[in-house]
Amino acid sequence: MMNNRMFRTKFNEVVKPILADAGFLKSSSRGARRYKDSTIDVIEFQTFDSHIRDGVGCTPLSFSVRLGVHYRAIEKAPWLNKDEVKKSNDNPREFDCEIRGALLKDVDQSGLFRPWGEKSTKDRMDVWYVCEDGSNLEDMLFRASSMVKKFGLQWFDYFNNTSNLLNDSEGIQFDRIENTLQGEGSFAAAELYSSIALDLGLQDIAIEQWKKVIQNPYYNKPQSENWLKMAQKRIGIIQELNAEKSPYRKRGI
Repeated sequence: MMNNRMFRTKFNEVVKPILADAGFLKSSSRGARRYKDSTIDVIEFQTFDSHIRDGVGCTPLSFSVRLGVHYRAIEKAPWLNKDEVKKSNDNPREFDCEIRGALLKDVDQSGLFRPWGEKSTKDRMDVWYVCEDGSNLEDMLFRASSMVKKFGLQWFDYFNNTSNLLNDSEGIQFDRIENTLQGEGSFAAAELYSSIALDLGLQDIAIEQWKKVIQNPYYNKPQSENWLKMAQKRIGIIQELNAEKSPYRKRGI
């Protein structure tokens, strides 16, 4: 309880003003959100439960910094039942986001983590180690939030531009950030990229995303039949949209 209070107090003092300057105005005890027309940006400073701490070898005040982008286009998809749109979409957590990233620290803390031991040169780059007494908490929070400003905002700028996702984003790399992107040809990738393509008026590209699912060997198995049927159904829905917008249909041809 004391650790939670200490972390929350220092987060409010050190991190919150830096994030607010960048437009992350809706904050929680360990994170903040920034709302844009097409996206919701999420930053979370995540501490760990006792099970993870035991495995990593860190303290209750140690933390990681996670970035996420949620795309509003998904909520506009024509196959979505609007009554089923989750209210949590207005307040997504980092793990709810379609594109995610882990900020990698700029301080050497090798030898502090398990299972390597004190003499090791290995480090956990996505975990800021904070001493048990919290003596370096303020410094670690300031370093991390400064890195969000220096590296994280560029990452958000790239992924906030929805047209970037329709290019080859899988190989994109950023300094000090490890990406978690939807794998090409996966159902989740088609869900995201086709929704964005439709939002941009690019129906042909949206169809191509679902064709990649159908061509993916992973889904060409008896147990994946339902996934293929859904992909084919969504291609049909998009083709219907194309037909409705056809000038010939309007003329009754």
